[in-house]
Formats: sequence, structure tokens, C-alpha cells
Amino acid sequence: MSNPLSEIKTLGMFNLNHDLIPHPESTFFVRVSADMEGLNMRTGDILVVDSAIEADDGDVVIVRLGNELNIKRLTIDDNDVWFEAVDDAEPHILVSGGMYFEIFGKVTYSVRALGCEEREAQ
Repeated sequence: MSNPLSEIKTLGMFNLNHDLIPHPESTFFVRVSADMEGLNMRTGDILVVDSAIEADDGDVVIVRLGNELNIKRLTIDDNDVWFEAVDDAEPHILVSGGMYFEIFGKVTYSVRALGCEEREAQ
């Protein structure tokens, strides 16, 4: 079995603001408040959301459905737009005529603390 660390290449100078946030004026952060197994997101994860990037089929988005903000996977199928549930407890939502929704941005990265159990309680 090979050592996985032997494959790591140094990134050199790495600036999170430059490399993860190409549009700082239209980027915001969201903290995940409940585990979402279907998206591999955990309570406490920080999502980087960019509202300058147009969301496309299969993207994870922050969307307002009615009066609630949600994290959903966007599905565009022929002429239909769906917001897929991220777990089995919620239904998929088909956008129908007159239904109000607003996509706030595309989730571009998820940041997770490893081995910091006290942060999960925040």
C-alpha cells in the first residue's frame, strides 16, 4: 500500500480569498445548521456561495422557496425546474406556475473543520 502523503504536491503560496472567492463582491458564507447526507454536508460546515455564477443543472444552490431559505440541488429537465431534496425526509419541489422562488447563489465550496468537536456545537 502506498503512502498517500508521498503524492501530495505543495501548493506554494495559497490565498483562500483569491483561490476560493473569485467574485468577492458577490460572495457570501452560510453555516450548515443540520446534516445533509445527500450533499455530504455536516452541521457547522461553512458554504461559500457565489451569486455572480449562474446556477445550472446539478448545481447546489441557496434558494428562497416562499419565506424560507434552503440548500437544494437544482435540476433542469426539459422545460421543468426542480429543487431536489437533500434527504429522504423532504419531497422534491417542482417549480410550477406562480410559485415564488429566488436563487441567491451557487454553492462553490464547503469548508469543514476536522477533529474539532467543540466547533460542531456552535
